[in-house]
Amino acid sequence: MKKNIFCILLIICLMLSMSVVSFADTNAETMIPGPQQTVQITYDEYIALMAAANDLTLQEAKALDARDSQVKLAKINKLDPNTVTAASTQYYKASKTFTYSGNSNFKAKSEATIKLVGAGSMYSISDVTAVWTMGSNGVYTWEWHESSAWKSGMTASKVDLGGSGYFTITYNVSAGGGISVPGFSVSGSVGTTITYTSNSMQMSWTWYNPYAN
Repeated sequence: MKKNIFCILLIICLMLSMSVVSFADTNAETMIPGPQQTVQITYDEYIALMAAANDLTLQEAKALDARDSQVKLAKINKLDPNTVTAASTQYYKASKTFTYSGNSNFKAKSEATIKLVGAGSMYSISDVTAVWTMGSNGVYTWEWHESSAWKSGMTASKVDLGGSGYFTITYNVSAGGGISVPGFSVSGSVGTTITYTSNSMQMSWTWYNPYAN
């Protein structure tokens, strides 16, 4: 039964992966990949992250997730009516840290929420409902600006993730002269405040489902 469930879910995921689109920025500088982390989260945490990443209310995110689940369960039910009652759902947040090659003091993360459906020890990727990027480390007064966040090539066992963006630094020259920051150049000024901007950069990685076998 478990193998049967997994095979059915694999077919559904292969069908769904055809509609997943990549928005990688081919002109951006590639960041240096670092550590990766995957943590299991609750349904409420999953919905909250999905809502925040897609600019939805909690009620809208719940409704969207419910409709998605109904569609997929209906497809599974056509293949094997016994599968629906046996399958269960797990939720995860996957994250990978990247370092700006122009200045190792600056790091960003590519993150996603991932829904797995299955039974026993075998679960397949059902959906990746939210993808986003965020800055995780820097110096001075800094900010990360997301240009894109994407997913592509989703199957039952893996999904490609990534995004692009850039860092800015704001510095008040009244604190004592200008500064020189590797990987940044002056992009503007207002009064005594100077803005420094990094090169555009991109993150790209693959999340592998540890429960697909």
